[in-house]
Amino acid sequence: MHDRTQYQIELAGESATVYLFEPLALSAESPLVAHCRDLPRHVRVLRVDARGLGTMTANGMRAVRALFAAWRERREGSFALRSSYLVASCRQLESAA
Repeated sequence: MHDRTQYQIELAGESATVYLFEPLALSAESPLVAHCRDLPRHVRVLRVDARGLGTMTANGMRAVRALFAAWRERREGSFALRSSYLVASCRQLESAA
């Protein structure tokens, strides 16, 4: 698990889970996006667990949007949101593997 003060990234097989914590400052966006862009190529599923944020702020939402945009661009993947648990997932398309 990669530990940062505002987020942690856990790798497990073809999946990575990003755990976000309060307060997620806008300055965390760039390191978070860069860290996820550099995940190994075998990681095909990116999950974001925002339960640690409590209330989703504008800064938190911007960071999540930037993360998903970068993932979609780099991995040519798709996005799914499961709001009942505040866990979002991105999945790489098979054709981009």
